[in-house]
Amino acid sequence: MIRLLAAFLFAALPAGLIAQVATFDSSAEGWTNVTLLWPDPGNPPTELGPGLVQHFASGGNPGGYLQVTDPDGSQPTGHVQYWKAPATWLGDKSSLYGGVLRWDAKMFTSLVSFPHDDILLTGNGTKIAFFANLTPGSAWITIAAPLTVGSWRVGNRNGPLATQSQILSVLSSLQSIYLRAEFQNNLDTFGIDNAAFVPPASTSPFGSGCGGGALPAPVLSVVTPPLLGGNYSLQCTTALASGVGIVIHGLTKFDPGIDLTGLGLTGCSLHATLDVLIAEPIVGGVMPHTFAIPNDPTWSDLRIYSQCIVFAPVNPFGAILSGAIDARVGS
Repeated sequence: MIRLLAAFLFAALPAGLIAQVATFDSSAEGWTNVTLLWPDPGNPPTELGPGLVQHFASGGNPGGYLQVTDPDGSQPTGHVQYWKAPATWLGDKSSLYGGVLRWDAKMFTSLVSFPHDDILLTGNGTKIAFFANLTPGSAWITIAAPLTVGSWRVGNRNGPLATQSQILSVLSSLQSIYLRAEFQNNLDTFGIDNAAFVPPASTSPFGSGCGGGALPAPVLSVVTPPLLGGNYSLQCTTALASGVGIVIHGLTKFDPGIDLTGLGLTGCSLHATLDVLIAEPIVGGVMPHTFAIPNDPTWSDLRIYSQCIVFAPVNPFGAILSGAIDARVGS
């Protein structure tokens, strides 16, 4: 059932609700590959030249991906290849603090690896670096950098820890994003897929519920937040000891809600579109509900609006409703 629910929500996903993500399924989406000066490209980073980017429609994680072969790997002294984000990824990204910058990486050669800065961000005259200490191999792996204190250093991976104010300063006027492409010495070949800014997950209540007779309005609450690759769990609590209810999930929010008095639901309001309705049992006054969020960056920033219905013979329609939850899928 939870897979079916996820499929319904994904099929209905409006493009405007998708966060910044590049899946490379049909093109490079404006991403390029550049050579940065080794061992330290400076601030702003010195770009020595472009790499020849190839797009492949299959073989990614999944779908399409980009691939480059090191242009200076056969030279006595090589520099380091990075994927460079397009201008559409830049600007004020301060709202992403607390989220994650991630991408999938793969090597198509088996050579000696070396440590280096995995991400470089510049903005407001400051350069910050992230080092994951991971080495991609012949299978796709995800490299994820939390956009929080403790993960970033000023200048390069050996510099002082960046403060919250420094990270926010960079994010508020982001001028460049470089994701490491090259992890091996000599003539290596490397790929990228699923680059994404994932915002922090959040939930907040809105709207009001409605009771009837001696039954107060049921209460919908969050048990676990909607994290990519995790379970989004809700709990509807009611004074009714047993019975059946419905959890509504919608992609459009009604606030104020739509008055349902004309349907026999006196004083009740609908706060979300009826995109997905799932019946759940009530046991001991509690109706739990869980569904899996795919570890798919295209779900990043998806807003899900949820409400629960409890069936009880207290009005002409025979039901009472909770208030609603506004959830944002994230990290």
